Amino acid sequence: MAEFYLYADESGKLHKSDYISFCGYLTYQREWERISLEWNSCRLAWDVPPIRMSAVMYPERDKSGEWPAVQKKWGDVWERKRKEMLSEFARIIHSSFAVCVGASVDAEYFRSMPDSKFKQEMKDPLYMAFHTVVMNSIEAIDRLTNERSISIVVDDDQEFAMSCYRVLNDLRAEFPDKVGKKIGNS
Repeated sequence: MAEFYLYADESGKLHKSDYISFCGYLTYQREWERISLEWNSCRLAWDVPPIRMSAVMYPERDKSGEWPAVQKKWGDVWERKRKEMLSEFARIIHSSFAVCVGASVDAEYFRSMPDSKFKQEMKDPLYMAFHTVVMNSIEAIDRLTNERSISIVVDDDQEFAMSCYRVLNDLRAEFPDKVGKKIGNS
């Protein structure tokens, strides 16, 4: 069983965006349990649906209708309450013992680069961002011990999750001692 969890998410669509960001938080399993409990308690207190920043910041674009309903319920105090709510969620992260890991890639530039060994090895902008996050996560826990393992959780967008899984399999094959031993198939 993994002792560390990395929860990460992307910004930008795989082959459509000028930039791709892949960022997340890494910490012990027990710390994630504590963070999750506090996060869900905060959601309960504010009576809000899952926090998806695009929906919170632009409720009119939220196809689920959940955040427009919150905006309507809060009415004239929407801006103030949203800011207060986001500050409370930020406090949860700030007071945690999670490590931030992330990478941003200029995807437009990457696609325009001439063919090279580097470009061939990095394959595409997602691979490059995911590679960076995984390797930085492994290096972070290796400073503690090399006997620990990591589980990775990405968002539920099927296209993105499957792409990440393919990249992870490539990384396991390419770096069996570094990635293969740290991030299992379970």
